[in-house]
Amino acid sequence: MAIAPVKRMEVLLPKTELEGFVSYLQELGVAQLDPLPYEELQLASSPAEVADYERWLGRINHVIQSLPETEPKKGLEKLLTPKPKYSASLRKVLLDYGYERVVEDYEELEAKRAQLFQNIKQIEREEEFLSPLAALKVPLSSLSGFNRCLLKIAEVKAEAFPGLKEQLTDQPAAISVISAEKNLTYVLIIYHQSLKEEVEAIFSGYKLNFISLEPYLPRLKGDEKVSDLLAGLEQQKAQAGAEINQLEKDMAALAVHRSPLMAVYDVLLNEKQKLAGVSLAGLTEKTAWLAGWVPAAQADY
Repeated sequence: MAIAPVKRMEVLLPKTELEGFVSYLQELGVAQLDPLPYEELQLASSPAEVADYERWLGRINHVIQSLPETEPKKGLEKLLTPKPKYSASLRKVLLDYGYERVVEDYEELEAKRAQLFQNIKQIEREEEFLSPLAALKVPLSSLSGFNRCLLKIAEVKAEAFPGLKEQLTDQPAAISVISAEKNLTYVLIIYHQSLKEEVEAIFSGYKLNFISLEPYLPRLKGDEKVSDLLAGLEQQKAQAGAEINQLEKDMAALAVHRSPLMAVYDVLLNEKQKLAGVSLAGLTEKTAWLAGWVPAAQADY
């Protein structure tokens, strides 16, 4: 591939015309702009305020990448499609068309969807916690309020359960199996307060993992069992899933804005690059000095 020759450019112009001149150079195709030795030349630098552009470029690009293409292009077609150019009037129209609201609407829908996914994860953790206790056929409200007895729900390793049961036989305690899995047995233990220390000393020898259902008691409306709680959680999860589906439809509907957003992205990127170019100029009170390289074929322009 041949490399186009370039020529050195040094321009002195009124400071008020600097941005317009850099835009003109962009249209010509600037090979390179060079930073000037400001201190040696006793010139002031022109700091570029590009952070706001960078934030919006990042947000717009995220939305563009997330939205489906209305007319998907194949890989080769994408490569061969020339980059569009925008006149000053069209750039103004694009920047005024309300892209900020489109991006903010999409981000709001996306945030709601993310929160619902978090809610579903929390529900699934609760279901995992409660599922081994689904066979507990007593109302949860009946598991508290005893005068002389204590009640514990615990998980114990399956191989340790027979020994625990045998040791509790000689105590004022009753142990019942709620459910059993391959490696764990879930049990309900009721014992008398008068021998609390003796019974709980037995617990310590078996490394029981106690399960508290206290957080669920305020949710109770009557005589709900664990199975009722699980059914309620499943209903909540289904509702969250339906809301996610609707949010994703609303997000996909914003795909009509994808092409305008791509145009806005190009314009903002151009504006950011223009500011970066302007920042390389050296300034006096009224003038600007710019140096760099332009294609030789366009140097006379």
